[in-house]
Amino acid sequence: MDRPIEELNDHELLIELVKGQKKSNSLKIFLYILGIAVLIACLVGLIILIPRCIQAIDDMLVTMEGINKLMIEAEASLEKADTALQNADSTLKSIDAIDFDSLNQAIRDFAKVIQPLANLFH
Repeated sequence: MDRPIEELNDHELLIELVKGQKKSNSLKIFLYILGIAVLIACLVGLIILIPRCIQAIDDMLVTMEGINKLMIEAEASLEKADTALQNADSTLKSIDAIDFDSLNQAIRDFAKVIQPLANLFH
């Protein structure tokens, strides 16, 4: 109605109040339904996402364990390589410690001693 509220009689005023209350109740029902729909959508989303997140975390943990094993193996290999290099270094130092001049002189002296014996048996 287009008339001001003051000009309405009691019956018309009551009809306007009932119409307003129906609109208000319809809006409340719509908002409740909308809220329930949003809640259901959130629950469905969580039900779908939580297992995927847990699976991703499990996969990540398995990958990290694999990386950890590889790192342990790499460390062991590096320790073996270090030991081999130390042994090679020790061997090279031993070879460097040989006095080749003295060794050559000893071989010549040995040849001088053996030569007469070799001539004896020929």
